[in-house]
Amino acid sequence: MRICAVPAPQCLPVPKVFDMITAAAVPETFFTVWTNVFDRGRLQAGETFLVHGGSSGIGTTAIQLAHVFGARVITTVGGADKAEACRKLGADLALNYREQDFVKEVMRRRRIAAPI
Repeated sequence: MRICAVPAPQCLPVPKVFDMITAAAVPETFFTVWTNVFDRGRLQAGETFLVHGGSSGIGTTAIQLAHVFGARVITTVGGADKAEACRKLGADLALNYREQDFVKEVMRRRRIAAPI
């Protein structure tokens, strides 16, 4: 067993339904997404947010947070099962990069001419 002493305000409780590894992953992904998307990126409700690799740990967290905060979420995935999973998490559009040119598809759907 390893023990580390830290100030209590720096600790989070472990939910009873999580093991220690799962509990450790939650703040890792949520803090990463929050810092990059909301603190640094300043994502606002009504904006469109593109998540590459939407079925990854960071991707699934980014989809959920952006959706909850009112952004339109577009994600890229590598298969139909991953696309469905991302839509269930809140993605408005999931594009399979193996079958679709996601740049052209996003531009087409947003009615913006694709860059040359």
